[in-house]
Amino acid sequence: MKMTMNTSTASKAILLFIATIASISDAFLGIPPPRSPAGNPHLIEYAMGQDGFLLNVILDIPENVHSNDAASSRLVVDGLKIELTNDAVSVWDISGLPTSSGPLGLKIHADGKFVSMKGQEKVSFEKGSCWEMNWLDDSLLGDIVCGFYLATDAVRNDAVLPSGHVYLKFPIFTKHSLEIFETKQKTYNDALNEYYRIQFDMLDEMQKAKSLLKKLVCFKNSLGKYNEIMKLKSEFEQKVPTTQNAGGVLLSIGEDLFLATKGSVWTKNSGKDMDFVLVGEALLK
Repeated sequence: MKMTMNTSTASKAILLFIATIASISDAFLGIPPPRSPAGNPHLIEYAMGQDGFLLNVILDIPENVHSNDAASSRLVVDGLKIELTNDAVSVWDISGLPTSSGPLGLKIHADGKFVSMKGQEKVSFEKGSCWEMNWLDDSLLGDIVCGFYLATDAVRNDAVLPSGHVYLKFPIFTKHSLEIFETKQKTYNDALNEYYRIQFDMLDEMQKAKSLLKKLVCFKNSLGKYNEIMKLKSEFEQKVPTTQNAGGVLLSIGEDLFLATKGSVWTKNSGKDMDFVLVGEALLK
């Protein structure tokens, strides 16, 4: 849903651009400093175009984000409704990246809620929430990051969204980048199918082998090929974010811009380094 941009958009964009270039803070989630020029040349235009965009968000926080145990607890926060604005704010800076739009205003229209043993509970974020858009100049994708402050832990059984700063991160794509990703996806699929064919042939040869030594050699070769397949999958998923691993569904947020409906939820640990910690998924509906 879009609203009309206010008349001060151009001046805000200029001030925002200057403030963004001047920022020298550490990179969000460990992204390295960009090469010159800093940031996607359309970054400010893309960010300003999101004024009035509404997001209906679900937070899915498992007991252990690195486990697929179906029996473990989950905290599912539904009903969070936020609106992106193009108002420059100075409450706090999410990343300080020179490849960032800088912090922009964010309105919370409805708090999140979840059901626990106590009944229905609210997840109320403090005032001063903001968002930003990040995009390295040579990257095929960027991201929208929404930042909030949670005063108290949200707890359901053993699943916890800890108090403190909470970040929702959603990938964004252009039409051009999606076309490139599709080409890379085809290349990857072809290579993967060839790996599987070779592995199948090795397993077939192992079954036909009559000596134990020959069977062991074939098994070892097949295992090596399996490890190569897993490595290829891992490298592809890290370097080529397709619509599949971005949730399979994209929202149009501009003439040439798309937002993934599947994102991630991060917090900061309380240690000396204040590292970002992945705690769950953020879904748009």
